[in-house]
Amino acid sequence: MNGWRARWRRARRAVARPGAAPLRGALVLLLALAGAAAAVAVGALPLLLRDRVDARSAELQRVLERGAERATQVFRERAQAELLRAAEVVRAAEHDVTTPLAGVERWSGGSRVLPPAFACSPHDPAPSELRELADDVTEAAHAHDAVAVERTVRRWLAHRANERHQAATDLVASLAPLEALVASGLLDPALQRSLLVDGLAVGDSYVPALLQQALRALPSLCDDVVAQRVARLLVMSGAGNARMFETLGAWRALPSETPPTTAGRWVLGDRLFAEVLPDGAALLVRSDLPIREARAAIAAEGVTAELTATDSSRWTALDTAEARPVALAGLAASRARVDATLRAVGLAGAALTGGAVLLLALDRRRRRQVRSLRRDLIAAVAHELKTPLASLRLQADALERRLTDGRSRSTLGRMQEDVDALESMVENVLCYGRVARGGVVLRETDVALLEQGREALERAQQEHPGLEVELCGDDVSVRADGELLRLVLGNLVRNAWRHNARTDRRVSLAVAADDGVVRISVRDNGTGIDPAERARIFRPFERALTPSRGSGLGLALSREIAALHGGDVRLADSGPQGSTFVLELPA
Repeated sequence: MNGWRARWRRARRAVARPGAAPLRGALVLLLALAGAAAAVAVGALPLLLRDRVDARSAELQRVLERGAERATQVFRERAQAELLRAAEVVRAAEHDVTTPLAGVERWSGGSRVLPPAFACSPHDPAPSELRELADDVTEAAHAHDAVAVERTVRRWLAHRANERHQAATDLVASLAPLEALVASGLLDPALQRSLLVDGLAVGDSYVPALLQQALRALPSLCDDVVAQRVARLLVMSGAGNARMFETLGAWRALPSETPPTTAGRWVLGDRLFAEVLPDGAALLVRSDLPIREARAAIAAEGVTAELTATDSSRWTALDTAEARPVALAGLAASRARVDATLRAVGLAGAALTGGAVLLLALDRRRRRQVRSLRRDLIAAVAHELKTPLASLRLQADALERRLTDGRSRSTLGRMQEDVDALESMVENVLCYGRVARGGVVLRETDVALLEQGREALERAQQEHPGLEVELCGDDVSVRADGELLRLVLGNLVRNAWRHNARTDRRVSLAVAADDGVVRISVRDNGTGIDPAERARIFRPFERALTPSRGSGLGLALSREIAALHGGDVRLADSGPQGSTFVLELPA
């Protein structure tokens, strides 16, 4: 990894040299072509996904088509079963008026026959004689007088048998006496059933049952209170089917849908079915079972069926009606929207990628310009500082020879230390500027590393008296530029004691050769470098967060010089026991 970093830095410096303008132009052209290729690739990526989308859509369509076939078959079969049930219900109703119709209608001649379609109309008031006889029966039943009940019931029934009344009139007049008789328990069970359900023969005449009169009268009477009393009476007696009366109100509210005139089986919407016979008679059945069972048939597929192939405003032949999944209707539109979206995303992606590449190129150019301007400015300032620093150095040396007072010499010593620090900073700045511009030509000679290390440690002790130093390792030499290598070792050693906050500062330098690589390790006994700062300290003009002075170029310059020699500078270890920086060079 370190070798790749060094080669990358060398390549960057080669491109940055003043004479490398053709190479830089070729790289810019290559980057532009790469950006255009990336834009085309990003733009084509959504279009490449269309095959997968189409395959998934085709698979979904096959699943929905299978569900449609199964749902349609179930719908038609159940609709036919409902029409067969309607025929059976009509046949039963012809013999038993209490048969529940359960949504079944019979039509003939264009009119509804069953259930009868009446308009609400007022009924005639009961004659005075009929009211008086009914009141006598009611009073006798309330008095629990069996003899009076028998006498009054005979007179009441004889009158009803001989005097025919409108069904609604007879029904309303009979409710009170029958309620009283059933409640009294004095009525014979057989007679009670005859009066309520079967009807009663009186001589040559016939007294209609309460249920028969109710079925004839209630649809036109439209009186829910009377219907409730009839139903309650039948329930109390246990003699009849009160469910029929629960549906009488629904009959009156039943919408009138005229069946078609052509023979066959038909469907209107998804809940009304008709079978028209050749003679024009028709059966209608209102039921939601066919569509419910059609939905249940494809529930395992996770879709819902609706009767989308029929028009709810006109009759459709049953054998052409289709129960289709709801998703099937919108699948084609969804696929068109997906295609349009993919095209739009592709174009937008291509535009954004091209724009991002352009912005990245502009940003890199701006950064290079800023770095170049900053580097040139700092180099110019540093160059201008060399002359006054040299003058300060000469004047300090002259004063040192003349001063004898200890306090003054101490002050002069601190001034000389500051001058040394400034000279070191200026030297780093100027050298970094030359390296960054590619203006450094290596003057390679055989350099003894232990000797270089010893000189760096001695300079450190001169700058900081009392510093403990240690030198060890192999006495090896490398081909390198001695002045630049001296600058690197000086920076590493200077950083080791200058950024150390302990009072007993110690610096050790070790040289080792292994597998064609020479490693010079510089270790201090400081408190370590914060993990968040370890990558930042190698950037130009960046320093660790310590109170020591410096330009922030020492490590960045050292790494650049090492890269010029095919090596690297890295932080090998850092912790509370200290930090170790390693300079690696090819042997």
